[in-house]
Amino acid sequence: MNNKYYNPGKSSCISGTLNKEQLADRIRKLYDNAILGAVATLINGCILVMILWGQAYAPNLIAWLVCVFLVFFVRVAITVSYRKAAPSSRDSPKWKIRFLLSLFFSGVLWGAPALFFFPSASIGHQVFIAFVTGGMVAGAVGSFTSILSAFYIFSIPALLPVVIRFFSSGSEIHVAMGFMTLLFFLIMSLTAQRTHNDYLRLLALRYENRDLVEELQQEIAQRKQAEQDLRQKNQQIETIVATRTAELKKAVKQLSEEIMAREEAARARKKVEDQLQTLNDELERRVERRTRELQETQAQYLHAEKLSAIGKLSASIAHEFNNPLQGVMAILKGLKKTAILEEGDGEMLQLAVSECERMKDLIRNLQEFNRPSSGKKAAMDVHTAINSLLLLCKSDYKKKQLVVVRDWAERLPQILAIPDQIKQVVLNLLTNAADACLPGGTITISTWREEKRVAVAIKDDGIGIDPGKMDMIFQPFYTTKPAVKGTGLGLSICHGIVQNHRGEIRVESEPGKGSTFTVLLPIKGGGSEPGEERREIQS
Repeated sequence: MNNKYYNPGKSSCISGTLNKEQLADRIRKLYDNAILGAVATLINGCILVMILWGQAYAPNLIAWLVCVFLVFFVRVAITVSYRKAAPSSRDSPKWKIRFLLSLFFSGVLWGAPALFFFPSASIGHQVFIAFVTGGMVAGAVGSFTSILSAFYIFSIPALLPVVIRFFSSGSEIHVAMGFMTLLFFLIMSLTAQRTHNDYLRLLALRYENRDLVEELQQEIAQRKQAEQDLRQKNQQIETIVATRTAELKKAVKQLSEEIMAREEAARARKKVEDQLQTLNDELERRVERRTRELQETQAQYLHAEKLSAIGKLSASIAHEFNNPLQGVMAILKGLKKTAILEEGDGEMLQLAVSECERMKDLIRNLQEFNRPSSGKKAAMDVHTAINSLLLLCKSDYKKKQLVVVRDWAERLPQILAIPDQIKQVVLNLLTNAADACLPGGTITISTWREEKRVAVAIKDDGIGIDPGKMDMIFQPFYTTKPAVKGTGLGLSICHGIVQNHRGEIRVESEPGKGSTFTVLLPIKGGGSEPGEERREIQS
């Protein structure tokens, strides 16, 4: 090893230029750890003030902490200035002096608590002051030993007041603590000296091997140049070989192209034949699917026409029934007023009149439902409309032994809608709910106000809807019912009617537990406040 730059057995065997460069590196090492050390000083200072609060005069503690903050900002400012300046080795000594001065003031500040805040009545707080000060000195071993004088400039003014205070107390335990503090300082000094020597040794080795590194770098550069020249030669040879190979390949290619052209033509002909066959099969499948869809659509259209004819026929029959029914009601009411009847006969006569009234309401609802839509919006009572539709459904519900539960809001506002269209929506939902229920099932009709809209929810406890089919239920001609029962147009028409009324229809369903269809329609003129809810059961 070349020992021109540093000899561990001697303290000064460094040439002038390298001595300045090494000093600059040692100063740079100080500044690398400066901010971290300043932050540690600030945190420990706050902790010390908190612990001594109540044991020392508070204004003195605050003044000391302010000084700690000032030194902290000064050290940070010096460090930031140093890093921005990036000084050369010639300017490094003045930055060393600045750092050592700030470090000295920091050491004096940490020695001050032993002189001014030393609580004579609490040995625990005395030990804590010695412990914190010793911790700061121990931290200085690793941070400041690149320049050993920095360690002593900080440690001596920090620990000396603690030692003096312990010895001046006079008690055996304080004298012992003073000797222990001196022993601690001696150990820290030896550790700092050893760390300083190790750092100088490593620094010297780095500079000592610098020439060797430069020689190796030059040799590496020469080898890279030789390798580059060799690569260029290889590239030239490869270019020649590639040219000859290309010529040979071109000749082979010309020969193989003639063979491949015939094979390609055969493959192309085969491919076209396969494509034609595939297209033919696909066309047949599409024709078959379209034919089947057309047949299904035609059957659904015929079924819809049949239902329309049945509706018209039922309206006509209702009209024909209405006139005789009016005559019967007039006769019964006349008998009730003029005839003298026994008590039992009077009750029977009243029952006959009531049944005639019910038939009259049923015929009127049937006629209104089958009357062509006027297309004009009007104020509409939702509860009245639902009651009239339940009268139409009563027979079907009775056959399946279904229970209807009304969960209605009182004083529900009226809506602005086309009455016959909204009745069509509700009737379709009631019919679907009945078809979905098993015998003895329950249909729950709920109403409430939701902001500026009235909500009508029809819930059944039937078979529910498959989640995979939820997106299809509002498509035209889609139905899960048998062909004789459904056209697949009901929910599609309902969806269109509700959208035309600027409303919304929601669906919630769970297979095996039933479905809930909720229709929301705008209130006429804002409506009144909703009242208490009531529940009525109709079987």
